Amino acid sequence: MKKITRRDALRNGTAGLFAVGVAGLAGCTASIPGMGDDGATVTNWLANPSFDDVFVGEEYEEQLDEFEVEDSEVTDLNFDYLVPEAVFDNEQELNGLDLVERYGSSLRTTIGVPAMETDWALEQQTSWSFDYSYEQEFGGGETSQSDDQISIETTIIGGSFEPDDVVYELEEWVEDQYPDGVADERELSSEGEYEGYELYYLEVQHQAFAINSSHIIEVSGDGNTDSIAAIESVLDTRWDSGADSRWAEGTDFEDVFAQYDPGHRSRGQLTLEPFSVDDFEGIEEWLDGFIGSITSYEIDGATSDVTQLYAYENERDASVDDLREFVENNRDIGEEFETLEDFSVADEGSILVVTGTVRTSTID
Repeated sequence: MKKITRRDALRNGTAGLFAVGVAGLAGCTASIPGMGDDGATVTNWLANPSFDDVFVGEEYEEQLDEFEVEDSEVTDLNFDYLVPEAVFDNEQELNGLDLVERYGSSLRTTIGVPAMETDWALEQQTSWSFDYSYEQEFGGGETSQSDDQISIETTIIGGSFEPDDVVYELEEWVEDQYPDGVADERELSSEGEYEGYELYYLEVQHQAFAINSSHIIEVSGDGNTDSIAAIESVLDTRWDSGADSRWAEGTDFEDVFAQYDPGHRSRGQLTLEPFSVDDFEGIEEWLDGFIGSITSYEIDGATSDVTQLYAYENERDASVDDLREFVENNRDIGEEFETLEDFSVADEGSILVVTGTVRTSTID
């Protein structure tokens, strides 16, 4: 008889019901949002891997003669952060547990860990664009130019875990995914230890996992990315700060992250390509020079505090008056400023900061 795993219980809903039951017994929401038991902030985990470390060009080389990457740049960072306990403590105001089900749930289900046994979840996606050259097979060997994109997705959950149990659940999950597959690429392979984490790789899905007693990390890519190299970069980022490793240091987003407090729920969308009123017809004035935003919530009962950071390429583009007028005219129109009350807009150089309160039920 097959052992009923924690992952099976989660999939069947038993562990989820248990999590809801114990939520009412929780004392209070995590006292230091954005902090792990090792003192790491969210920004410690927002990795900025190099394209050269992550990119795998074998598929291009097989199909194109004289393939060569000419140039590359990281283009976008998107991330979502959540403290599950805050959701459980405010389930009624949030109209259910949708936030918990959306962020980190895929990895938690894979490893058989219910949300109430985790402290936080962080999902992030990093994208790169690159230009490359190749020699045409027909046409006298003429060199051609083209471009493409790659991305990796990373999920991290923090808490207290039994690594052996996690590995067992992971192996069971792989067996369920590929019950008839015995090929090497369909087996979970051990990739040794790195920075105190046990690494595992599933080739068929280009997934890498890093496991220890405090964090579980998953990196997913495709045939053009090296998930093991990417997960090692995430671990390097956590402990080794520097201009080349973190989005929060030595990048165009250093100023916005200096203002960032993750709260209980936050999301960010950042790009290295600024908006321009000259490039887009009908663009709002406040978006000129805009390179991204981060929104954070302190979830507390029927109303919650919100902080929205708007980042610009330079101080000249950051217009308090333009943004304030746009917010005032668009409250309750669309989702960005839904139910926003008692708001103010502050000037912090190239960063504009909108603060106010919102109905907790509108947080997503």
